[in-house]
Amino acid sequence: MHTATALAIKEFGLQFRTGFLKDRLFHAAFLAGPLFLWAVHLAWPTWRHGLPLSFSLLASMIFIQPLAEELFFRGFLQGHLGRIFHHRYVLRGVSLANMVTTLAFCIAHLVHQPVPWALAVMAPSLAFGFFRERHQHIYSATVLHCFYNAVFIYAGTTGP
Repeated sequence: MHTATALAIKEFGLQFRTGFLKDRLFHAAFLAGPLFLWAVHLAWPTWRHGLPLSFSLLASMIFIQPLAEELFFRGFLQGHLGRIFHHRYVLRGVSLANMVTTLAFCIAHLVHQPVPWALAVMAPSLAFGFFRERHQHIYSATVLHCFYNAVFIYAGTTGP
């Protein structure tokens, strides 16, 4: 493989490895999304997201948007910032690149969401970035992102 291509694949986090499937911390994060939305429903039993559900919306929100967002935010942006910031950590397990990427992720969500929902993506974004760095690829972050979006759609449609 050409050296530049190999470096780009590594920096974008596109090297596929399945080790994340055995990671107990990943399993805990996988369960955290449904537990959080269950807690939201306990606090606000009437909460619904009000999205008009269709096949195209479901496909977009569960697969297309998370993949595109992870390729850009965790693949390109966080990978590039990690190199620029020399993979410095500001908090235990949270890098400066992850913090800046999360800020950009929240700002991007302001385009189609009110401020509280745009801010609500901060914790998941930090988790996606954490797993991107922990596993050195974007696949664990992408799986988690797809699952969180699916849970959000289900919970906001049906309740707990």
